[in-house]
This record gives sequence, structure tokens and C-alpha cells, in this order.
Amino acid sequence: MKVEFIGHSSILIKCGQNQILCDPWYTGNAFNNGWKLLVETNQNIADLNFNHIWYSHEHPDHFSPSDLKKIDENKKKYVNILFQETKDKKIKNFCENLGFNFTELKSYEPYDLDKDLTIMCNPDGFDSWLYVKYKEKSLLNLNDCRLNDRDEIFELKNKIGNLDVLLTQFGYANWAGNDGDEETPKLAREIVHEQLKNQIEILNPKVVVPFASFIWFCHKENAYWNKQSINIDESYKFLKTLCSQVHVFYPKDSWIVGDTFTKSKNNIQLYLDTSLQRKTEELLTSQSFSILKLNEAFVKMREYLIQKNNWEEILKIRKKLHDSVVLLTDINKKIIFDITADELVETDREPDIELSSESLIYLMKYKWGRGTLMINARFKANYKSFDNFFKQTAIYYANNIGLSYPESFTEEQLLNQSSFALDVMRKWDIR
Repeated sequence: MKVEFIGHSSILIKCGQNQILCDPWYTGNAFNNGWKLLVETNQNIADLNFNHIWYSHEHPDHFSPSDLKKIDENKKKYVNILFQETKDKKIKNFCENLGFNFTELKSYEPYDLDKDLTIMCNPDGFDSWLYVKYKEKSLLNLNDCRLNDRDEIFELKNKIGNLDVLLTQFGYANWAGNDGDEETPKLAREIVHEQLKNQIEILNPKVVVPFASFIWFCHKENAYWNKQSINIDESYKFLKTLCSQVHVFYPKDSWIVGDTFTKSKNNIQLYLDTSLQRKTEELLTSQSFSILKLNEAFVKMREYLIQKNNWEEILKIRKKLHDSVVLLTDINKKIIFDITADELVETDREPDIELSSESLIYLMKYKWGRGTLMINARFKANYKSFDNFFKQTAIYYANNIGLSYPESFTEEQLLNQSSFALDVMRKWDIR
């Protein structure tokens, strides 16, 4: 088994005649102009040799349609895309329409790609992990999975047995505090470190590879996160207290599983040098939208909610939802965001969240927009009332993965949501 690191969360796993390319994102920005690759790979997916592509989830730093479309028509018939089984079938339909073969991976079900190569996948809510067993070697790509529950990790351990390589995210990949708040990121670090500690203690891999966090916050509204986020040097030092073999890969590195790897410290310095260079680059800015344009997007979003959910049931819980006050920082207006109302109206009340009109219109135009906002950190939260905004945007966000209220997204789920941002506030009693 040979691993080639392409960049960020993309690796190429070579197992004899089979090559599995994981999460290819090589070009463009992600998360509504919130992220850029820390190290530009300048990699064209069409130049790589592979016959399988595995996507962990549909976030744009993992599933990149623009990169996927670069694959030659003649090659598509030899490429099989592997993805977790989902309700909405969005990724399946998109890939098949492009001409790719597609295999839906059922939870915890082994798939033999040949007599020596077996894979297994399991979703962790929205994300998923991939286990690869080739002859006597094994690799687990946890990627962004927030796998922290010890019982769940023990269940995984019982399924896979001994493990040679664990690849796992080492950063937040999420908002974890407002600009100027130095305490909340510390608390978030403890959550991340607890998660990594549980994974390594129970799975007991021979080698740990931190990855999937090699990004740069590239917008004026989130650039402060480049200082607050967990860097690879910090993560390496922490992981070395848990596992003696920690490998830090840099784009174009290759490694045969079981061999020694001596480039980690040099690679760490390369990442730190690149981070310093990024600080001199011009940051992206927002486009402003009027209240009129925002209301047009709001009405369309509301029409979709009425169509895809049981609207009468939503109206019954409108008091439990609580309307949310949004401060639009670029146009200096405060509006009430209430999905049961006919339109957005201005107010003088204290805001639950502060963000640009561009971020709000993106959230209303695209069902995945709430998730994008939480990850790109282009907002400021009122810790005491932030949950109001979360509830107001929850049903539309659930619709993104094929759920509807209240049939498959229940009142209990709506009122008791889980996310990294909320976990930070709840666990440490900030909110």
C-alpha cells in the first residue's frame, strides 16, 4: 500500500492495480470565498492515475465539481466513484449525469475491489470515513468525521481490528469564537484534542497522519482566524504525546505504509513559511445587497420551505423557534429573520448574529448555506442568543440532505441541534 499526498484532504491510495483518489479539491476557493488552499498544488486531476474516487462528503473542499469535470470523457468509463448511501442522491445523480460509474457504500458493509483489497465506509451524520485493507496493511481515513464518542470508536475498532495508519483532521474546520475572543478558541482546542485523544487511544494506530486542515482564511471577514486556528506545528507536538509515529505530509510526498518517514519537521517548516507568505496577500471582500434583494431571496427560500415540509406543523412551533435578529454589517441594518413571516423587516433589537448581506443572501439562496457560514466563520455571534439563528435556519439546512419537517427531521432534532459552534458554547457555558 502506497500513499501519495496531493494536498489538504486529498490522498491517492495505491493498492496494486487499484488506485483510490480521495477528496480531490485542487482549484478555486471554497465556502463562499472563505477558504483557499494553504499550499496551491497546481495539480490537474486529469494527470493523475486512478480508477476509483472516494468522496467523504459534499463540502466543496472535498467534493469539487470543477475538478471532477476536468476528467477526460474516455477515462470516465474506467472510473468508479465511491460515496456513502444518502437519502437525497444528489452526488450520485450529479456524477452519473457526468458519465461516471457510481457505487453507494452501505454503512459498515465491506466491499471487495479485488481479492486483496477491501474497503468499508460509514457516515458520521453528514461526513463519512473510509477504511482500506490491502493484503496485510490497513488505513483509516477519518477526514472530517467528528468521531469523539468512545462507544462509537470502540464499535469501529471492533469492526476493523488492528490499524496501521490513521488519517484525521487536526483543526476546527469551523467557527470557534469571535474576533478578539482569545478564550473560546482555547476551549475549542480542548474539544479537538479530546477527540484526537479518544481516537488514538482506542484505535491504537501505528502511524497518525494529521491532515484535512491545510487551508487559509482568505476573506476580510474571517482573516483573523489564520491566527486563532490550530497550526500543524502545534498539532504535531500534541499528537506526538499520543503516538510515537506522526507523519506530516507535504504536497507530492509519497510513502509506502510500513516504511520510515523523515520529512515531517521539514514539512512543518514549509507550512509555517507558507502561512507567513499568505499574510501579505490581498484579502477578498464582499458584495453588498439591498434589503429588496434580500427579501426576494427570502421569499424564494420560504416558498421552498412550504413546498418541501409540512408547513402547518412548522407554524405550530413558531413560538418555540424564536425569531432571530441579524445585523447586516456592510449596510448597517438590523432585520428580523423569521421563516414563518412574509418578509424580512427592520428592527432596533439586539442582534443574535452579525454578518454581511452577501453571507445572508448566500444562506437563503442555497440550502447548504448555513453549513457554509459555520465553516467559513464570516460572522460574529451573540453567545447568549445565537441559538435563535440556528433554529431559524435548521429546517432549510436539513432539507439539503433530503430531510423534511417533521417526517424525517423532528421537533426534537430541531430544538436540540448539535454542531461544533454550539458544542463550544454549550459545553463551556459561554452561551
